[in-house]
Amino acid sequence: MCIRDRATLITQTGVKEIDDGVAWAVYRLRAALQRAGAKDRTETLPSGGADLFWSGLGALAVGEEDACLGALDLLRPEGDTPWIDGVPVCEGALRALLAARVTLLTGNPGTALAAVDHLRGVGLPHIHSSSSRASWELWRLALEWLSDAILGAAPEEDIVWLREEAGRDAHRSGPVRLPMAGQPGNQEMGPASLLRLLVGGGRKGAARQGVATDPWRDEALGGWTQLRRGDIEQGYRVWRDALAAGLMGGPSGRGSWDPEGIGAPGAGHVLCGLAYGILGLAPDAPVGRIHIAPSFPAHLNTFTARGIRLGDTLIDLDYGREGGRHRFELSPSKGRVPATVIFEPSLPGDRLGATYIDGEPADLAPVREGDRLRFGVQLPLDGRRTVEVEGKG
Repeated sequence: MCIRDRATLITQTGVKEIDDGVAWAVYRLRAALQRAGAKDRTETLPSGGADLFWSGLGALAVGEEDACLGALDLLRPEGDTPWIDGVPVCEGALRALLAARVTLLTGNPGTALAAVDHLRGVGLPHIHSSSSRASWELWRLALEWLSDAILGAAPEEDIVWLREEAGRDAHRSGPVRLPMAGQPGNQEMGPASLLRLLVGGGRKGAARQGVATDPWRDEALGGWTQLRRGDIEQGYRVWRDALAAGLMGGPSGRGSWDPEGIGAPGAGHVLCGLAYGILGLAPDAPVGRIHIAPSFPAHLNTFTARGIRLGDTLIDLDYGREGGRHRFELSPSKGRVPATVIFEPSLPGDRLGATYIDGEPADLAPVREGDRLRFGVQLPLDGRRTVEVEGKG
Protein backbone atom coordinates (compact mmCIF):
# COMPACT_ATOMS: atom_id res chain seq x y z
CA MET A 1 0.00 0.00 0.00
CA CYS A 2 1.43 3.39 -1.00
CA ILE A 3 0.36 6.91 -0.04
CA ARG A 4 3.41 8.77 -1.33
CA ASP A 5 1.24 11.01 -3.47
CA ARG A 6 1.29 13.48 -0.56
CA ALA A 7 3.68 14.85 2.05
CA THR A 8 2.67 12.21 4.56
CA LEU A 9 4.70 10.39 7.17
CA ILE A 10 4.79 6.65 6.50
CA THR A 11 6.84 3.70 7.67
CA GLN A 12 8.85 1.34 5.49
CA THR A 13 9.87 -1.34 7.93
CA GLY A 14 9.19 -4.38 5.77
CA VAL A 15 6.68 -5.55 8.41
CA LYS A 16 3.35 -5.59 6.62
CA GLU A 17 1.31 -5.20 9.79
CA ILE A 18 3.11 -1.95 10.67
CA ASP A 19 3.41 -0.41 7.22
CA ASP A 20 -0.14 -1.26 6.13
CA GLY A 21 -1.57 -0.37 9.53
CA VAL A 22 -0.04 3.12 9.46
CA ALA A 23 -1.13 3.67 5.85
CA TRP A 24 -4.70 2.54 6.59
CA ALA A 25 -4.89 4.74 9.67
CA VAL A 26 -3.91 7.73 7.50
CA TYR A 27 -6.57 6.85 4.92
CA ARG A 28 -9.27 6.31 7.54
CA LEU A 29 -8.46 9.56 9.35
CA ARG A 30 -8.39 11.58 6.14
CA ALA A 31 -11.71 10.11 4.95
CA ALA A 32 -13.40 10.55 8.34
CA LEU A 33 -12.52 14.24 8.46
CA GLN A 34 -13.70 14.73 4.89
CA ARG A 35 -17.04 13.15 5.83
CA ALA A 36 -17.27 15.33 8.94
CA GLY A 37 -16.70 18.45 6.85
CA ALA A 38 -19.50 17.46 4.49
CA LYS A 39 -22.03 17.32 7.35
CA ASP A 40 -23.91 20.20 8.85
CA ARG A 41 -22.42 21.26 12.22
CA THR A 42 -25.71 20.49 13.94
CA GLU A 43 -25.16 16.81 13.17
CA THR A 44 -22.00 16.72 15.30
CA LEU A 45 -22.15 14.27 18.17
CA PRO A 46 -22.07 15.63 21.74
CA SER A 47 -18.47 14.45 22.10
CA GLY A 48 -17.50 15.77 18.68
CA GLY A 49 -15.19 18.51 19.90
CA ALA A 50 -12.65 16.30 21.67
CA ASP A 51 -12.91 13.67 18.92
CA LEU A 52 -12.19 16.32 16.31
CA PHE A 53 -9.22 17.55 18.34
CA TRP A 54 -7.62 14.08 18.56
CA SER A 55 -8.38 13.53 14.87
CA GLY A 56 -6.74 16.82 13.91
CA LEU A 57 -3.73 16.13 16.12
CA GLY A 58 -3.34 12.72 14.49
CA ALA A 59 -3.47 14.32 11.04
CA LEU A 60 -0.76 16.79 12.06
CA ALA A 61 1.36 13.95 13.44
CA VAL A 62 1.79 12.59 9.91
CA GLY A 63 1.90 15.96 8.14
CA GLU A 64 -1.68 15.93 6.80
CA GLU A 65 -2.24 19.68 7.01
CA ASP A 66 -5.45 19.78 4.92
CA ALA A 67 -7.13 17.09 7.00
CA CYS A 68 -6.21 18.92 10.21
CA LEU A 69 -7.55 22.21 8.87
CA GLY A 70 -10.82 20.39 8.22
CA ALA A 71 -10.99 19.43 11.89
CA LEU A 72 -10.05 22.95 12.91
CA ASP A 73 -12.89 24.43 10.85
CA LEU A 74 -15.40 22.22 12.67
CA LEU A 75 -14.23 22.99 16.20
CA ARG A 76 -16.33 25.63 17.94
CA PRO A 77 -14.68 28.73 19.46
CA GLU A 78 -16.99 28.45 22.49
CA GLY A 79 -18.93 25.85 24.43
CA ASP A 80 -17.91 22.73 26.33
CA THR A 81 -17.12 19.24 25.08
CA PRO A 82 -16.49 16.06 27.11
CA TRP A 83 -12.82 15.16 27.48
CA ILE A 84 -11.75 11.52 27.26
CA ASP A 85 -12.78 10.97 30.88
CA GLY A 86 -16.16 12.67 30.47
CA VAL A 87 -15.21 15.89 32.29
CA PRO A 88 -16.25 18.94 30.25
CA VAL A 89 -13.53 21.20 28.85
CA CYS A 90 -13.76 24.27 26.64
CA GLU A 91 -13.83 23.38 22.96
CA GLY A 92 -12.34 26.78 22.14
CA ALA A 93 -9.18 25.84 24.08
CA LEU A 94 -8.82 22.67 22.01
CA ARG A 95 -9.33 24.76 18.88
CA ALA A 96 -6.58 27.19 19.92
CA LEU A 97 -4.22 24.32 20.76
CA LEU A 98 -4.72 22.79 17.35
CA ALA A 99 -4.29 26.14 15.59
CA ALA A 100 -0.92 26.60 17.31
CA ARG A 101 0.22 23.10 16.34
CA VAL A 102 -0.65 23.74 12.68
CA THR A 103 1.71 26.72 12.61
CA LEU A 104 4.44 24.88 14.50
CA LEU A 105 4.31 22.12 11.87
CA THR A 106 3.89 24.19 8.70
CA GLY A 107 5.46 27.55 9.50
CA ASN A 108 2.37 29.28 8.12
CA PRO A 109 1.39 31.79 10.85
CA GLY A 110 -2.18 32.29 9.59
CA THR A 111 -3.95 29.80 11.85
CA ALA A 112 -2.08 30.87 14.99
CA LEU A 113 -2.56 34.59 14.26
CA ALA A 114 -6.29 34.05 13.70
CA ALA A 115 -6.53 32.29 17.07
CA VAL A 116 -4.71 35.18 18.77
CA ASP A 117 -7.04 37.73 17.13
CA HIS A 118 -10.03 35.77 18.42
CA LEU A 119 -8.62 35.78 21.94
CA ARG A 120 -8.16 39.54 21.81
CA GLY A 121 -11.77 39.93 20.71
CA VAL A 122 -13.22 37.70 23.41
CA GLY A 123 -10.87 38.87 26.15
CA LEU A 124 -8.66 36.52 28.15
CA PRO A 125 -9.85 37.89 31.53
CA HIS A 126 -13.38 36.82 30.60
CA ILE A 127 -12.16 33.38 29.50
CA HIS A 128 -10.16 32.99 32.71
CA SER A 129 -13.01 33.98 35.00
CA SER A 130 -15.57 31.78 33.25
CA SER A 131 -13.42 28.66 32.76
CA SER A 132 -13.20 25.57 34.92
CA ARG A 133 -9.78 24.63 36.25
CA ALA A 134 -9.33 21.96 33.58
CA SER A 135 -10.32 24.35 30.79
CA TRP A 136 -8.11 27.19 32.00
CA GLU A 137 -5.12 24.84 32.19
CA LEU A 138 -5.79 23.93 28.56
CA TRP A 139 -6.00 27.64 27.70
CA ARG A 140 -2.67 28.25 29.43
CA LEU A 141 -1.04 25.53 27.35
CA ALA A 142 -2.64 26.97 24.21
CA LEU A 143 -1.22 30.41 25.04
CA GLU A 144 2.26 28.93 25.44
CA TRP A 145 2.04 27.12 22.11
CA LEU A 146 0.60 30.19 20.37
CA SER A 147 3.39 32.42 21.68
CA ASP A 148 5.95 30.00 20.19
CA ALA A 149 4.01 29.71 16.94
CA ILE A 150 3.83 33.44 16.18
CA LEU A 151 7.53 34.20 16.77
CA GLY A 152 8.69 36.42 13.94
CA ALA A 153 5.13 36.89 12.67
CA ALA A 154 3.64 39.16 15.35
CA PRO A 155 4.81 42.16 17.40
CA GLU A 156 6.87 41.36 20.48
CA GLU A 157 4.16 42.83 22.72
CA ASP A 158 1.71 40.17 21.50
CA ILE A 159 4.12 37.41 22.47
CA VAL A 160 4.79 39.00 25.87
CA TRP A 161 1.03 39.37 26.42
CA LEU A 162 0.39 35.70 25.67
CA ARG A 163 3.17 34.54 27.96
CA GLU A 164 2.05 36.79 30.79
CA GLU A 165 -1.52 35.53 30.52
CA ALA A 166 -0.24 31.94 30.43
CA GLY A 167 1.34 32.62 33.81
CA ARG A 168 -2.03 33.19 35.49
CA ASP A 169 -2.91 30.46 37.96
CA ALA A 170 -6.04 28.38 37.65
CA HIS A 171 -8.62 29.46 40.21
CA ARG A 172 -10.54 26.28 40.81
CA SER A 173 -9.50 22.98 42.25
CA GLY A 174 -10.29 19.40 41.42
CA PRO A 175 -8.27 16.68 39.70
CA VAL A 176 -9.29 15.07 36.44
CA ARG A 177 -9.13 11.32 36.01
CA LEU A 178 -7.73 9.99 32.76
CA PRO A 179 -7.82 6.57 31.09
CA MET A 180 -4.40 4.98 30.73
CA ALA A 181 -3.21 1.54 29.79
CA GLY A 182 -1.48 -0.48 32.52
CA GLN A 183 -2.09 -0.83 36.20
CA PRO A 184 -4.10 1.84 38.04
CA GLY A 185 -2.00 4.44 39.84
CA ASN A 186 -2.63 6.88 42.62
CA GLN A 187 -1.69 10.03 40.72
CA GLU A 188 -4.32 11.93 38.75
CA MET A 189 -3.59 14.17 35.81
CA GLY A 190 -5.57 16.91 34.11
CA PRO A 191 -6.01 17.33 30.35
CA ALA A 192 -3.27 19.96 29.99
CA SER A 193 -0.76 17.86 31.93
CA LEU A 194 -1.53 14.90 29.71
CA LEU A 195 -0.97 16.95 26.56
CA ARG A 196 2.28 18.37 27.92
CA LEU A 197 3.48 14.81 28.36
CA LEU A 198 2.16 13.44 25.07
CA VAL A 199 3.20 16.27 22.76
CA GLY A 200 5.61 18.41 24.78
CA GLY A 201 9.18 17.77 25.78
CA GLY A 202 8.69 15.81 29.03
CA ARG A 203 8.51 12.04 29.27
CA LYS A 204 8.11 11.54 33.00
CA GLY A 205 5.23 11.62 35.39
CA ALA A 206 2.15 10.36 33.56
CA ALA A 207 -0.51 8.76 35.69
CA ARG A 208 -1.69 5.26 34.92
CA GLN A 209 -5.34 5.55 35.73
CA GLY A 210 -7.90 2.89 34.90
CA VAL A 211 -11.25 4.23 33.75
CA ALA A 212 -13.89 2.33 31.79
CA THR A 213 -13.88 3.72 28.24
CA ASP A 214 -13.79 2.67 24.60
CA PRO A 215 -11.19 -0.15 24.57
CA TRP A 216 -10.01 0.66 21.03
CA ARG A 217 -9.24 4.21 21.98
CA ASP A 218 -7.86 3.27 25.37
CA GLU A 219 -5.34 0.84 23.88
CA ALA A 220 -3.91 3.28 21.33
CA LEU A 221 -3.81 6.19 23.77
CA GLY A 222 -2.31 3.97 26.45
CA GLY A 223 0.54 2.82 24.20
CA TRP A 224 1.32 6.39 23.21
CA THR A 225 1.34 7.43 26.88
CA GLN A 226 3.67 4.60 27.91
CA LEU A 227 6.09 5.46 25.11
CA ARG A 228 6.23 9.06 26.27
CA ARG A 229 6.74 7.98 29.89
CA GLY A 230 9.81 6.02 28.84
CA ASP A 231 8.22 2.55 29.11
CA ILE A 232 9.44 1.79 25.58
CA GLU A 233 9.17 -1.99 25.48
CA GLN A 234 5.61 -2.17 26.83
CA GLY A 235 4.47 0.97 25.03
CA TYR A 236 5.68 -0.36 21.69
CA ARG A 237 3.90 -3.68 22.26
CA VAL A 238 0.64 -1.91 23.15
CA TRP A 239 0.97 0.37 20.12
CA ARG A 240 1.55 -2.60 17.79
CA ASP A 241 -1.40 -4.45 19.32
CA ALA A 242 -3.62 -1.44 18.67
CA LEU A 243 -2.29 -1.20 15.12
CA ALA A 244 -2.98 -4.88 14.46
CA ALA A 245 -6.42 -4.85 16.09
CA GLY A 246 -7.68 -2.03 13.92
CA LEU A 247 -6.06 -3.37 10.77
CA MET A 248 -7.54 -6.86 11.15
CA GLY A 249 -11.04 -5.88 12.18
CA GLY A 250 -11.83 -2.69 14.05
CA PRO A 251 -15.15 -1.23 15.19
CA SER A 252 -16.15 -0.26 11.63
CA GLY A 253 -14.61 -3.22 9.82
CA ARG A 254 -11.12 -4.07 8.63
CA GLY A 255 -8.63 -1.24 8.70
CA SER A 256 -10.53 0.89 11.23
CA TRP A 257 -9.88 2.11 14.75
CA ASP A 258 -13.14 3.92 15.42
CA PRO A 259 -16.89 3.32 15.45
CA GLU A 260 -18.94 5.52 13.18
CA GLY A 261 -18.99 9.04 14.52
CA ILE A 262 -17.34 12.42 14.13
CA GLY A 263 -13.74 12.21 12.97
CA ALA A 264 -11.46 9.28 13.81
CA PRO A 265 -9.82 9.90 17.22
CA GLY A 266 -8.64 6.30 17.62
CA ALA A 267 -6.78 6.44 14.31
CA GLY A 268 -5.40 9.77 15.50
CA HIS A 269 -4.06 8.13 18.66
CA VAL A 270 -2.37 5.41 16.59
CA LEU A 271 -0.63 7.95 14.36
CA CYS A 272 0.32 10.17 17.28
CA GLY A 273 1.84 7.13 18.98
CA LEU A 274 4.10 6.71 15.96
CA ALA A 275 5.08 10.36 15.52
CA TYR A 276 5.26 11.61 19.10
CA GLY A 277 5.81 8.35 20.98
CA ILE A 278 8.17 6.23 18.87
CA LEU A 279 9.86 8.95 16.78
CA GLY A 280 9.66 11.74 19.36
CA LEU A 281 8.88 14.47 16.82
CA ALA A 282 8.51 18.09 17.95
CA PRO A 283 8.48 20.45 14.94
CA ASP A 284 9.10 24.18 15.36
CA ALA A 285 8.80 25.44 11.79
CA PRO A 286 8.80 29.18 12.64
CA VAL A 287 12.47 28.86 13.61
CA GLY A 288 13.33 26.06 11.13
CA ARG A 289 14.02 23.48 13.82
CA ILE A 290 12.71 20.02 14.68
CA HIS A 291 13.41 17.67 17.57
CA ILE A 292 13.63 14.02 16.53
CA ALA A 293 14.00 11.75 19.57
CA PRO A 294 13.41 8.12 18.50
CA SER A 295 12.91 5.48 21.16
CA PHE A 296 13.01 2.02 19.60
CA PRO A 297 12.58 -1.17 21.65
CA ALA A 298 15.64 -3.32 22.29
CA HIS A 299 14.53 -6.13 19.98
CA LEU A 300 14.15 -3.87 16.94
CA ASN A 301 16.87 -4.20 14.29
CA THR A 302 15.55 -1.82 11.63
CA PHE A 303 13.00 0.97 11.31
CA THR A 304 12.44 3.47 8.51
CA ALA A 305 10.22 6.54 8.56
CA ARG A 306 9.66 8.56 5.39
CA GLY A 307 8.25 12.06 5.09
CA ILE A 308 8.83 13.64 8.51
CA ARG A 309 7.57 17.16 7.93
CA LEU A 310 8.91 20.53 9.01
CA GLY A 311 7.38 23.34 6.99
CA ASP A 312 8.21 22.64 3.34
CA THR A 313 10.98 20.21 4.28
CA LEU A 314 10.57 16.44 4.35
CA ILE A 315 13.03 14.25 6.24
CA ASP A 316 13.69 10.51 6.09
CA LEU A 317 14.98 8.55 9.09
CA ASP A 318 16.63 5.13 8.74
CA TYR A 319 17.65 3.09 11.76
CA GLY A 320 19.62 -0.16 11.78
CA ARG A 321 21.33 -2.24 14.43
CA GLU A 322 24.00 -4.89 13.99
CA GLY A 323 25.01 -6.50 17.25
CA GLY A 324 25.58 -3.63 19.66
CA ARG A 325 26.15 -0.98 16.99
CA HIS A 326 23.27 1.41 16.30
CA ARG A 327 23.21 3.47 13.11
CA PHE A 328 20.85 6.39 12.39
CA GLU A 329 20.69 8.14 9.05
CA LEU A 330 18.83 11.42 8.50
CA SER A 331 18.26 12.66 4.95
CA PRO A 332 16.32 15.62 3.53
CA SER A 333 14.07 14.37 0.72
CA LYS A 334 12.49 17.75 -0.04
CA GLY A 335 13.12 21.38 0.84
CA ARG A 336 15.50 24.15 -0.15
CA VAL A 337 16.44 25.64 3.23
CA PRO A 338 18.36 23.21 5.49
CA ALA A 339 16.47 22.39 8.66
CA THR A 340 18.15 22.22 12.04
CA VAL A 341 17.61 18.82 13.69
CA ILE A 342 17.98 18.37 17.43
CA PHE A 343 18.58 14.63 17.38
CA GLU A 344 18.05 12.88 20.72
CA PRO A 345 17.79 9.10 20.36
CA SER A 346 17.20 6.77 23.31
CA LEU A 347 19.13 3.49 23.43
CA PRO A 348 18.96 0.49 25.76
CA GLY A 349 22.04 -0.19 27.85
CA ASP A 350 24.14 1.01 30.77
CA ARG A 351 26.69 3.11 28.88
CA LEU A 352 27.66 4.25 25.43
CA GLY A 353 30.74 3.11 23.60
CA ALA A 354 32.35 4.86 20.66
CA THR A 355 30.16 7.42 18.91
CA TYR A 356 30.56 8.75 15.37
CA ILE A 357 28.86 11.61 13.52
CA ASP A 358 29.30 11.41 9.76
CA GLY A 359 32.13 8.95 10.36
CA GLU A 360 34.05 11.23 12.73
CA PRO A 361 34.47 10.43 16.45
CA ALA A 362 32.19 12.45 18.72
CA ASP A 363 32.15 12.95 22.48
CA LEU A 364 28.55 12.87 23.73
CA ALA A 365 27.20 13.07 27.28
CA PRO A 366 24.26 10.65 27.70
CA VAL A 367 21.50 11.07 30.28
CA ARG A 368 20.03 8.02 31.98
CA GLU A 369 16.29 7.37 31.61
CA GLY A 370 15.45 4.20 33.52
CA ASP A 371 17.26 1.31 31.85
CA ARG A 372 18.06 3.41 28.78
CA LEU A 373 20.38 6.26 27.79
CA ARG A 374 19.50 9.36 25.79
CA PHE A 375 21.98 11.73 24.17
CA GLY A 376 21.58 14.79 22.00
CA VAL A 377 23.31 16.38 19.05
CA GLN A 378 22.40 19.35 16.85
CA LEU A 379 22.69 18.75 13.10
CA PRO A 380 22.16 21.19 10.23
CA LEU A 381 20.43 18.93 7.71
CA ASP A 382 22.23 20.14 4.59
CA GLY A 383 22.58 16.58 3.31
CA ARG A 384 22.65 13.03 4.58
CA ARG A 385 23.84 12.87 8.19
CA THR A 386 24.76 9.72 10.07
CA VAL A 387 25.04 9.00 13.79
CA GLU A 388 26.57 5.68 14.90
CA VAL A 389 26.81 4.47 18.48
CA GLU A 390 28.29 1.40 20.13
CA GLY A 391 25.91 0.36 22.89
CA LYS A 392 27.30 -1.30 26.00
CA GLY A 393 25.10 -3.70 28.03
